[in-house]
Amino acid sequence: MRKLSLRLHGTVALAIVITFLCSCKKEISENYSPNIEVIKKINTWLDKQKTGLKQFKSENIDLLKKNLTYSNLRIEKSDAGEQIVIVPISEEFKQKKINDKGSIPNLVVILDRSDNVRWGSVILFKPDTPGVTKVSDNVFYNLFNTGNVNCNGQFQFLSPAGFWLFQLNYKDGALKSCGQIEQGSAPTTTARLNTICIDWYLVTSYYLDGILVYQTREYVGQTCSDDCNNGLSQSLCPDGGGGGGGSSSPSVQETISGEDSESESEPEDNELGPPAPLIDYRYPYQLYKLDGYVVGGIAYNTYITNSATEFYVDRYGRNTTRMLTLFGHWNNVTPLGLTGLIYHSCFVYARWYYGDGTSYSRQWLKTHTMVKSN
Repeated sequence: MRKLSLRLHGTVALAIVITFLCSCKKEISENYSPNIEVIKKINTWLDKQKTGLKQFKSENIDLLKKNLTYSNLRIEKSDAGEQIVIVPISEEFKQKKINDKGSIPNLVVILDRSDNVRWGSVILFKPDTPGVTKVSDNVFYNLFNTGNVNCNGQFQFLSPAGFWLFQLNYKDGALKSCGQIEQGSAPTTTARLNTICIDWYLVTSYYLDGILVYQTREYVGQTCSDDCNNGLSQSLCPDGGGGGGGSSSPSVQETISGEDSESESEPEDNELGPPAPLIDYRYPYQLYKLDGYVVGGIAYNTYITNSATEFYVDRYGRNTTRMLTLFGHWNNVTPLGLTGLIYHSCFVYARWYYGDGTSYSRQWLKTHTMVKSN
């Protein structure tokens, strides 16, 4: 009986150990994700976006982080060795923060060759077709690389904190319009003490085969520096300060204007190759300083100095016409004490026409970051 008792105790102990190990293994397998490093980088990048924001803007980013459904994360390969990471945003966040309940919200980030986040945005897709509940595979790849998007609807781009940046409308695979949120020509000082207000407009550009055909300008609202606390996404409250944007503060002592330049070829994997003319990008900005410290600024839209339409002979000996269009601008300035972090991004649409009667088009995202003090 004693031997039997010892055997029973040993069997029970072994069963307990096996059960413990299995439960640990199950817990690890449930919590482990092969994309864990990607998730860490996204969360770190989101935390950095809170720099210089008002509290309600930072809280928007914290709430966004809690409502990212990483279990449904997917990655699409992009050109030039980059990756596009698409993370669905929960229904709970949409009900709390997004006006358009029929939209499909995702956080979309682009990882560079070193797997670092170089760009990111909350993108709301509003499909033209009822009943669509998910953005199809390769839609974002085409949005950022080819411009031939295989769905009909609107893509509205928001900052992680919820500022309404711009929107793109696609139909039958092509860009039909781009709506850009822009402030009025000059802020308005109200009767309220030290209160600056900004009128906002939606400037919509309409395209045919990538060529701008006409524009409209629509007033969409006003924000003021003393009461801009709209916590919703799709908000007109700017990220970099109050509704009057900090740049018009009467305490600013010095204004610094500057411009970065960068000459680049077309994306390395295009079918043309040299000797296509380099594209000369320019990144203008202003910094506002108080007692030597950067307190705000404006990053103006990226532009190019070479002609938007150029004629040359490509490497195949064909007479070539290249047409370039820049749209979907997103720019900001983050004060960093004695310096300012200046960020520019935009889409570049290119279309080539050849002497043999054929044509080719593609689209890519252009970003530029710089740290300036003067």
